[in-house]
Amino acid sequence: MRTDRPATLLFLSLLCACATARAQDGVIATWRGGAIGALSVTWDDNEPTQFTSAVPLMNKYGIRATLFVITDEVTNWDTVRMAAADGHEIASHSVSHPRFDDIDSQTIEYELRRSREIIDSQIPAQKCVTHAYPWCQYRNAESLARLYYIAARGCGAGMALDTGQSVEDTTPGNMFNVQATHLDRQGDEATALIMNRMVDNLIARRGWLVELHHGIDSMGYMWSYSDTFELHLKYMAARKKDVYIAPFGEVARYVLERNCAAVALVAQSDTQKVYRLTDTLSDSSIFNTPLTVKIALPSAWPFGIAVQDGDTMNCRLSGDTLMFDAVPDGGDVVVTKSNVAIRISDGTAHNPPVACFGAPPRLRFSGSMFVEEAAILTPSGKTVAVFARDRRFGPSETVALGGFLKGTGVYVVRIRSPRGRWMKKLSYLR
Repeated sequence: MRTDRPATLLFLSLLCACATARAQDGVIATWRGGAIGALSVTWDDNEPTQFTSAVPLMNKYGIRATLFVITDEVTNWDTVRMAAADGHEIASHSVSHPRFDDIDSQTIEYELRRSREIIDSQIPAQKCVTHAYPWCQYRNAESLARLYYIAARGCGAGMALDTGQSVEDTTPGNMFNVQATHLDRQGDEATALIMNRMVDNLIARRGWLVELHHGIDSMGYMWSYSDTFELHLKYMAARKKDVYIAPFGEVARYVLERNCAAVALVAQSDTQKVYRLTDTLSDSSIFNTPLTVKIALPSAWPFGIAVQDGDTMNCRLSGDTLMFDAVPDGGDVVVTKSNVAIRISDGTAHNPPVACFGAPPRLRFSGSMFVEEAAILTPSGKTVAVFARDRRFGPSETVALGGFLKGTGVYVVRIRSPRGRWMKKLSYLR
């Protein structure tokens, strides 16, 4: 994105006319996992070091980002595809990076449409659904961007200690000019502290922080040192319990689905509750991001297991509230009383559900459970290790996972039992 700072655009309408979210014995969480804020790391201009330095660092800390690429300037699509396979979003930054203020609407439309077509053809496993305006020039492009994308990123605040203007609201005023904060600055640990203050501002404001980066290690329109960026990544990763960190397009989907969704209790008994999660969005091939639903756990239930369309969903307990992830219009969610909760822990008091730092992670069963297979996978689904087959685990039994992990990285723990399938992503940092 090289930047000409634009004037502030007044609020425009959202992508669709959405029904007001309502709940019957259930509430849709503002952010995935009940987090109090959302954060998206974005990169512009497909500089080579983004793929050779930034992507491996982000993979190390389990941070998935958005790479806004200029399609005419991609020299190696295999490298881009590898980043996509690691879970990073590949999105549009136009075909040739023109100044939209200086070209006609027909050319702007071509740049928006053709860049999406090229990305979709080169990265068939993803759909290109978001755009970042080149040079931050959105005035002549916004109405056209709405024809091809669900959201677009603008520019906005510079790096500051701050003002709070760097954080968007839980629903941005304009989904086609979502403001981003520039975090490019040649620096050192002091610069990382400034970057980290942005995360603190996000937690305080409970909104959506979109970071804007270009180059790394002296390459790019603006750039930061990889050591500085790694300090920032480490700070972010340690706050995953409070912050929903995901690519720009995923957070945009979550916002749009959340604002158009409703959850209703449609049946119940002493041991089961059935919920129906729906939304008013028409394209289920795009709007299929799981939303987090919160329900009051009945006092007689130690835990609950949620199943949607045959898959056991990610469930966690916070006080008397059970949270589970479900896809809108993906089928009814059946929540069944359970005496068993499966937790991953690093042995510390706060017991984080996903990220483990230093101490090897452990898997703990709170009740008796027969397991057909328990395995550790890579995020792409490749089996790293199978650590149990056809075995019954007793109450409070613990399995040390450290010996099965191949060092620092992101893994998925998968457990199959007659009750269903349970999966949890695990970030292990030593």
